[in-house]
Amino acid sequence: MKISQRLVELSTPLSRRMSKVTYNPFKVNPTTQHVVASERLTELAKPKTRHL
Repeated sequence: MKISQRLVELSTPLSRRMSKVTYNPFKVNPTTQHVVASERLTELAKPKTRHL
């Protein structure tokens, strides 16, 4: 069975070039680092106590 050129073209994966190599997905804005959580938010962030 002869493989067509189009089939070869479709079977090769696309090359994905990173546009920004210095991109950091976990970077936090410096202004955001100084924010203090409200009392209610701190209360909601605490783990639930389980009574067994």
